[in-house]
Amino acid sequence: MSSSRNAVDKWASKQGFGPVRKFEGTKTKIGGDPAATHAGFYLLMFKGDSYYLGESINLRSRMGGHSSFWGNEIEEVRFIRENLSKQQLQAVERLLIHELNRTVPNRCRNKTHAAVSFGTDKLEEFLDPAEQLRWLSAPAEFNMSDHSDLKAMNEAQAIKYKTAATRYADHSAEPATTQLLRNYLTNCVPVPKQTEFHGWNVSTGTYGGRRLLCVCVGRMETFVVFRDLHGFVNVRKSSILNGAMTQRAFARLHPDVAVTTVSYDDSGADTLLLKAKTPKAFSRLMSDPRVLDAAAQLVLDVMRKHPSVYTRYHCPQVVERAFPDVRRASSDEIDRLDAIETLQTIATQPVGGQCAEASTSQTRELLPDVVTEEVPDDVDIAWFVNAGPIASKRNTLEDFVTKGEWRMDPSARFEGHVQAMLQGERIAVRKRRNATDGVPFATRGNKVSVMDILLTGIITKNPGDGCSVKVRWDPQNKPRRWYLYTNQDPVWAVPHGLAPHNDELVAFTFDGGQQNIDSWRNRPFWRDRFGD
Repeated sequence: MSSSRNAVDKWASKQGFGPVRKFEGTKTKIGGDPAATHAGFYLLMFKGDSYYLGESINLRSRMGGHSSFWGNEIEEVRFIRENLSKQQLQAVERLLIHELNRTVPNRCRNKTHAAVSFGTDKLEEFLDPAEQLRWLSAPAEFNMSDHSDLKAMNEAQAIKYKTAATRYADHSAEPATTQLLRNYLTNCVPVPKQTEFHGWNVSTGTYGGRRLLCVCVGRMETFVVFRDLHGFVNVRKSSILNGAMTQRAFARLHPDVAVTTVSYDDSGADTLLLKAKTPKAFSRLMSDPRVLDAAAQLVLDVMRKHPSVYTRYHCPQVVERAFPDVRRASSDEIDRLDAIETLQTIATQPVGGQCAEASTSQTRELLPDVVTEEVPDDVDIAWFVNAGPIASKRNTLEDFVTKGEWRMDPSARFEGHVQAMLQGERIAVRKRRNATDGVPFATRGNKVSVMDILLTGIITKNPGDGCSVKVRWDPQNKPRRWYLYTNQDPVWAVPHGLAPHNDELVAFTFDGGQQNIDSWRNRPFWRDRFGD
């Protein structure tokens, strides 16, 4: 038995996991009443000495999902049966994954909540493992030897953020901010000219314009510059606080930097957020080799897990300012690549027209409680927006339909939302109000938040002005009314495919679905006022 297995068994027993069981999918002996549904935690043990920790409200069903996904790679499993809510299970799971990752740092298969994930390297197509180690030993030197062009970008990506890019360029702090970005990319991001958009992205003007720059890797922000040139950077805690470099010693070196232990889903518990309180302190912080090395380690760990999921916010013009002497490949080149990929896809499809991968995905959807940790490259969003105030006589439904667009008055707070809208995403104009009449359930004298869906369509183009998009509107029908779960912001982004309550709203709005009003009014938030 390996030393890591001994360490895991000792740790698992200390945490209260039951005896080691042979993994047999849904037939695995969980313990307790075999006819009952058991919630709790499980620890999978794989061939080749790797481990995965998870939670489920139905452990038996979850074992079936893992069996379909990993098959005979799983040898054994241990359980803790705990009758907890989903939220409680997830909170404890996070802590257990942190502990498991510390116990066997390089043998944990979890991606979420783990600092390092075993068996996953999404960076390998850019740098093989040996090159990654060489990069980590001298990031700036390695990156300076990369003479690649910047990636070709779809023209729509640049157009979408042209207003934000112009504001960035016109900001008085642009030269200093761009230098900070260039320094971060050069010292902390593996071959940034190659991995742009795929592995990392940069946005500008988000959070109502408060953030001048934000670099994201995977599913987390790693480097942020605010408008007044203070900012923060996320780093590997174990890489910077070791030996004589205690947190107290670090504070003496950087007295105007707040040091906070944080835990992002992507980077796990071994993460520090270093926030400089002044521009001078931030500049000093980002000149400290120890900080840059610790930031580089974190970026490498996260980029190995999966690509960036925030590509919709990427502003290529900012990258071009950071690398002014580097050519960006033309959009014609990306068009040619798209054409080649399309031909390759057609050539590899079976005669029946359905590719094998799609068939596998359909099969997985039928399996109970299937678990995959692949992160989508982007999130499908449905946009719920307002028309203009009636008194203003601007931005009316008639205007929208006649001009084939949706438009709002300029708003710094919501400009970023509008810039994030993508061609092909769905959009609905709605009107929210509080109602007391015509409600199909007992209100007991309480007002009910309702949302009338007035117009739906598909976004066809984002001109990048931050206040409008072109839309192909559906034929107007009688407004449909949605109850309780509403939002009054002029732009409301509702992600689709991540949560059932949002999916029900999207299906109601765009697909003619029905709202299960009885279910909604009996949910905890509304139960006391409208429940049975």
